Amino acid sequence: MTAHKAQGRTLPRVIIDLDNCRGTEAPYVMISRVKSLAGLLILRPFPRKKISSRQSEESRNEFARLDQLSLSTLAEYGTDRERDLASAKLRACRNPFPSAPAFTTRLGNNDSSANAVLRTFQVAVATAARSELSSLERSRIRRPEPALDGSLLLAPAVAPISRSQPLRAPRARKRQKDSPTQGSLAQGAVGRDAHMPLDSDRDHDGDGLVQAPMQSRMRKRGLQDNTTGRQLKRPRLESNSDDMA
Repeated sequence: MTAHKAQGRTLPRVIIDLDNCRGTEAPYVMISRVKSLAGLLILRPFPRKKISSRQSEESRNEFARLDQLSLSTLAEYGTDRERDLASAKLRACRNPFPSAPAFTTRLGNNDSSANAVLRTFQVAVATAARSELSSLERSRIRRPEPALDGSLLLAPAVAPISRSQPLRAPRARKRQKDSPTQGSLAQGAVGRDAHMPLDSDRDHDGDGLVQAPMQSRMRKRGLQDNTTGRQLKRPRLESNSDDMA
């Protein structure tokens, strides 16, 4: 009896010949039509993979070989838990598939596409090995920290700053005493020939206080004496009519 004729019926006895079944629909329907398992008879059963998949024998063997290769990789380079699971699955395999050596011999040294083929193979193998369990286990592994010399980790001892002690700015250098020659030159010369103050005298006085910007500019222009602080008047240039004539 076919599966279509058995629809809607309940049979006391059912005989199923799995070798003549083209798919999984007919055996499932016939099993669901029987009243009890005592009246069920199955003839010539075939492997479970053949029932659940309609792939050819070559494709099934190739996928099984890839699964075993991924298990071998986990058993060698995985974590402790992955190694135990992969080793148990490998021991349960009845017909282990050896790795194909044809891949290493078919690529010659002078082949221009050898690097591209090898790179594609490496990416495929790395992608297949990244299972969900593998990614979770590897994320929990703490990588070992590099060993550093203890002397490199020691910082120089610095005394802590107390809150009661206020922060003070560095005191400026004291002004060098001007010689009498420099003082006379500063009083008599005006303009470019006037005595220019030192770098330490431009912005600071003898007590380390910052001078006003106006005084600093006047000193730079030679309009103020360094010793007395008096402002010098710029002389006017009078033209002589006789000299011009």
